[in-house]
Amino acid sequence: MTEGFYIDRNAPCSVYEVLEHTADVGIRGAGPTLEEAFRETARGMFSIIGTASELPCSMEVAVTADGHDHESLLHGLLSELLFVHEVSEIFVTDLELVLDGLSLKGTARGCPASLSEISSEIKAVTYHRLSVAETAEGWVCEVLFDI
Repeated sequence: MTEGFYIDRNAPCSVYEVLEHTADVGIRGAGPTLEEAFRETARGMFSIIGTASELPCSMEVAVTADGHDHESLLHGLLSELLFVHEVSEIFVTDLELVLDGLSLKGTARGCPASLSEISSEIKAVTYHRLSVAETAEGWVCEVLFDI
């Protein structure tokens, strides 16, 4: 697995980092807002899956998630995006989210998975070491995936 580090120049302090683990692989996503940290964590998840097609990406799908805390909300979002990837065959490249308490709605945009370079399969989002924390700089999320 290649380690990655991404900085979104349009959103200050938004980053994701691939975290290596003995049996799984993880992501640490960060951003100035909870929505941005969730978005970066999702972008990191797709960086593990592969690389998007260089063709224009025009596919869209609505996504929703609910939780009883921030961790379960992130788990729900990432599981929903993994489901969208598998069932709708979309490689997600962009994500807009609107958070309302412990619910979120959004739009995932991307390319056909068949035109993207898929390098890994994520079997599931896990709760192992799953965390969402507010820091002085914003929010940080960590999650491990079963690969």
